[in-house]
Amino acid sequence: MQFTLQLVGRAIFAAAREVFIGSGTVESREEFALDIALIHVAYAHIQERLNCFGQLVQAQPDIVKQLLDTLPPSETEMVKSERYAD
Repeated sequence: MQFTLQLVGRAIFAAAREVFIGSGTVESREEFALDIALIHVAYAHIQERLNCFGQLVQAQPDIVKQLLDTLPPSETEMVKSERYAD
């Protein structure tokens, strides 16, 4: 469970950074700071992906450890779903 929460937290952090940078009001990355409102907006953006992730974890619990081993700890970019659109 702890590892799953780590992945979810990293996903929300990455989504929050995307929302923050995409807002058009950012002058530099150093100004980024999480707050409750930004976390809420970020979660809304990735809620469907997190639901799918939850189903995947239920079906394949070992995938969490594999993902943590594969993804760099400083990863802040998320894979955009548009990349996989046909």
